[in-house]
Amino acid sequence: MVQFALENENILEIDEYHSLDQNSFDMLCKAVQKREISEILDISYYFRKDYERCRKLLDLALGKAKPSASGPSNIVEPSSVEEVKIKILGLMIQHKRESRDLVDELQFVNDKRYDYIKGFALIDMNQYDDSELHFSKINNKRGMAIARIFKQDFESALVSTDPVIRCYASSSNWKKIEIETTNKDFLFRIGQSDEYGNEDNLDVKITLIDRSITEESNKEAVDCTVLRTCLSRLSEIQNEVFSAELAYMSGKIYHLMKEYERAEIEYTKAIGIDGNYIPARLNLCRIQQVPFGNDASSNPSSCLLSSAIDKCLKQSPICDYNTLIALKQNIFDINLNYCSDLVRKIAWTVIQMRMLNRDALGTLELVENYFDQDVVKNNKAILLKNYKMLEKLLDVCDPSLKEFVLYNLAVLKKDAEMLNKVSLPEAKLQLDFLTKNTETCDASLRSFLLLSKADLAGQTDLFSRLLHGCICINESMVSQPSEITSDLLRSAENIFLSCTNSPYAINGLAVIHCMKKNYSYAIKLFKQIVDDFDAAYLNLGNAYFLNKEYPKALECYVKVIDKHFEEHGKASSSYNDDRNKMLSELKISREILKFLVSFTKDMNTIDKLINLGFKDLKGAKALILLENGEIEVVKNMNLSDDEIVSKLNCSIEREQTRKRKIAELEEYRKKRHIQ
Repeated sequence: MVQFALENENILEIDEYHSLDQNSFDMLCKAVQKREISEILDISYYFRKDYERCRKLLDLALGKAKPSASGPSNIVEPSSVEEVKIKILGLMIQHKRESRDLVDELQFVNDKRYDYIKGFALIDMNQYDDSELHFSKINNKRGMAIARIFKQDFESALVSTDPVIRCYASSSNWKKIEIETTNKDFLFRIGQSDEYGNEDNLDVKITLIDRSITEESNKEAVDCTVLRTCLSRLSEIQNEVFSAELAYMSGKIYHLMKEYERAEIEYTKAIGIDGNYIPARLNLCRIQQVPFGNDASSNPSSCLLSSAIDKCLKQSPICDYNTLIALKQNIFDINLNYCSDLVRKIAWTVIQMRMLNRDALGTLELVENYFDQDVVKNNKAILLKNYKMLEKLLDVCDPSLKEFVLYNLAVLKKDAEMLNKVSLPEAKLQLDFLTKNTETCDASLRSFLLLSKADLAGQTDLFSRLLHGCICINESMVSQPSEITSDLLRSAENIFLSCTNSPYAINGLAVIHCMKKNYSYAIKLFKQIVDDFDAAYLNLGNAYFLNKEYPKALECYVKVIDKHFEEHGKASSSYNDDRNKMLSELKISREILKFLVSFTKDMNTIDKLINLGFKDLKGAKALILLENGEIEVVKNMNLSDDEIVSKLNCSIEREQTRKRKIAELEEYRKKRHIQ
């Protein structure tokens, strides 16, 4: 609200929610003629919903405005006339008035507001490409997204953080937007009202079905009768209209009823209608138990290669799903940055179970809800060293698990006869140990097999001392953070200091210093043994990375990869078609390697890795080239990745915009006779 003094000294209160009577408005118009232009513009804002009154105030401001002297300063700072005309243009666009003449009149004005307003004017003129270009000139992401939506390109809406744009992507976002309407059916459809007016309205029908499906999905046991009724009602609607949303809803019904083949058919229909329909894609992956986004590699034209879908991979629900799938497949090189706290705890529990850390028992119930029950019981029995649990499980578990359960039972019971029935390779090693070494003095071998330091006390040979130190480090790593600098680490450090003639001991000391965050000293130690210890370059790279010396970290990782190809040969490598698997075996994080490449922007290293078969780095190379303005080089790379293509097109448009602006400036100078 603003208070305005009239000529008769009365105070007029103005706000956008209460209309003035005509007499008061006339008195206001008379009074503002003696005010500054800026004041008139401020007051006009409160009348922006009333075209006639707002336009009258703006015309008064325009009459008071005096054109500035022509000169170069006009290019930077618009004159008072231009200022008012920009306001008038905005008002005309808002109220859908014909504005083409005023748009042309202001075309040489250098003002971001003009580009913004003209962007919407061009949308009204159905000139969507030009509209997007004007919005891109001022980097207005909402305007660019709206222009793309009018071009029927909905990818930007799928991942936008702008609530207005997100409404185009999913109906679940509708209730977050403020809408000025009294239409009950519309408000019911967007979730802002629980009441509707016409039950025969198509939107009302769809919403009622959707709410019934959601209600059933939240129950522990679904009512198939209710779901089949929903399916019947959906079929009736699909006789009138067919959309990705309706096909998805049908798929969800079959999914809830565990009719997975029918659900797959419906989800596939939804994707066929709208390739970017994320809920259908995600649920289809759930049925097939494959990571979301995997089909991009096998289908180069897939919409999953688009930047919109790529950004969806960073959304918590999808990242959670992909992480759980990876853990089930024993893949642990996972980026947990975008995962929920729950899934992070699950990942921690699974990893600790593999390390036989009994601390995992405290959070094991989290895992039980997401993993095969027999697998969880098997791991729980191992952690508890409870062979009776394994005996019970052996009688009821899935046949594919029986041999693993039998092996674990035999190890716990130290039963050589039972181990002899197991075909797993580790069973032979355990059998050899039980039959030949249990009663011997070979304490070192026993400690190695059992990862126990109980038999190592007093052993003086080099192998035993190094093994003792390594076990101490392993035990300290699975302890709580407050125990990291405990007696275990001090014991390990003392052991390694007693045998520094071994590169393995130097490596152990360096690892301890990394754990203590003494990265610089750890780097010095690792550098001493790079010629004597196979894993030294990998550990050195890790230390450089932790010390944020990223170029040196990348150099070390590349040396590890080089050594792999020297030993195996590029063509004969068993990982020739799966570089990610190779990185996993080499213990090099794929995500860290991509980060280092993007951070260092070392083209020689990138080209080297691409030549070694890391084709996914072509995208990183293209992005770096675009940053450097090498547009033609990227065009010649002929990349199909939609994200790269999109950014390439943006770079081309920016260059075209720059050239157009120069041309406009030259034309402006000619018209104003500026040398």
